[in-house]
Amino acid sequence: MQDLSSLEPFISYRDSFSSLIESLKSANSLVIETSADLESILALVHLEAALLDAEIPYRRHLTNPIREGKVESSADLIIRPFEEASDSLNSSESSVSLTPLMSSVTHGASTKERPVVVDVVALTACLALMLAPQGERVRRLRPLMITGSWLRSSLDSGLDSMYTYLKDNLRDEGSIRVVPLTEVSEPDYSAIPDISERMIKRLTKVWPEMDFEQRSMALSEMMLPTLRSSLSAARIEELGWQRLLSAGSSTDIASQISIVEREWKDTKLSDILFASTLADRLIMTGNLV
Repeated sequence: MQDLSSLEPFISYRDSFSSLIESLKSANSLVIETSADLESILALVHLEAALLDAEIPYRRHLTNPIREGKVESSADLIIRPFEEASDSLNSSESSVSLTPLMSSVTHGASTKERPVVVDVVALTACLALMLAPQGERVRRLRPLMITGSWLRSSLDSGLDSMYTYLKDNLRDEGSIRVVPLTEVSEPDYSAIPDISERMIKRLTKVWPEMDFEQRSMALSEMMLPTLRSSLSAARIEELGWQRLLSAGSSTDIASQISIVEREWKDTKLSDILFASTLADRLIMTGNLV
C-alpha cells in the first residue's frame, strides 16, 4: 500500500497528522465520538481498525444523526463529516475534531493544481495507515477510503478531482479494479434510474464475445435512458463504465453503498444500533454487505 501521507492531498497535513498519531498512541483512555450516519461510520471504522491492529484500547460513542450545527462533546476524538472544510485540524487541549480539509491535486502530466476537499473518510484512512501501516484490518478497509468522496455532492455537479485522484491511485496500487457494470457479478441497479435490468443481464451474457467498439456502443445505448434523470454525467459515467471492485468482492462499492442506504432506511432498528452493527461488520470483513 502506498503511504497516503506522502500523496498530494495529504502531504501538507503530514506533520499535524503525525502529532495526532503520537497523542493517540500515548493516550491512557481514548473515546471516539461520531454520529450514527453512513459517512461518519465509514470514517470511524478506519480509525477503529488501526487502533485494533495497533492494540490501542479505545471506546466508541455514537450519537443520533447530526448533519447541521455543532454539539459539545467531551470525547477525545470527534468525527464531524458535515462541517465546512478548513485548512487545519480543529484541536483544543482536550480533544481533536476531524472535519473535511482543503487541499489540492494535479492530474496526469498537467501541472495545474485543482482545489479539492479531503473528506473525513479519506482523512481517517490516511491516519489509520500512519497508525498501523502493516495492519490487516486497515488493509481490508483500504478500498473503502473512496466512499466519502462518492457520498459527497461534488460528483453531482461535474468532475470531482478528489474522487478521480483516489480512484486512480487505488487502481494503480491494485486495491481496486475499475470495470463496467456488465463485469460486476452482483450489482445493485437501484441507483440507476430508467435502466432495464433485463437488458443489462442480456448484455452481460454476450459481453465476452464482443470487441471494444461493440461493447462501447452497446453499453452507451443501454445507459442512454439515464440521461433523462437528475444524475450528473459524471455519476452516470461511474455507474455505467467505472464500477469499483475490491479484491474478492462480487459487488462493487457503489452497489454496496446503495444496498446499505436502502437497508438503513427500511430497518426497524435505531440509527445507533444499525450504525454500530454496520461498523462491526466493516471492521471484520472490509465490506458493507
